[in-house]
Amino acid sequence: MDEPFGAIDPIARHRLQNELKLILKKVRKTVVIVTHDIDEALKLGSNVAVMRDGKISQKDSPNTILQNPANKFVADFIGDVRALRRLELFTVEDVMVASQGLLTSREIPINESLHHALSRLISLQADMLTVTKCGVPVGIVHRDAILKF
Repeated sequence: MDEPFGAIDPIARHRLQNELKLILKKVRKTVVIVTHDIDEALKLGSNVAVMRDGKISQKDSPNTILQNPANKFVADFIGDVRALRRLELFTVEDVMVASQGLLTSREIPINESLHHALSRLISLQADMLTVTKCGVPVGIVHRDAILKF
């Protein structure tokens, strides 16, 4: 697939990327996606190849590329916000503490990214959120847990 989401508005793009990710998980087929959007590559790819002048500079999992760029080109290509980009790879479920509690207005679905959770915590000026699954409280996520992740 060559730039499959290139000409789509940002809201539809996000939704379609999530749908494609779910479809690929279900059908368990390999799909090669060519994109110049590093965020898209990191979101959709189980393996990502960063290329320069027709040669692979690094091919690895998104997490490894973000944590250990192979060289200066890859580090520069990813940018200074790689710690924030890494939070897109994991969900609230990865760091939540299971507990039963009351549903509050400060809630987040279990499958939301850690990046989204941290953004919500900052905007609410809160230290923790209630984690929900199908609208039912299943745990809590603390800002410190996300920052330490």
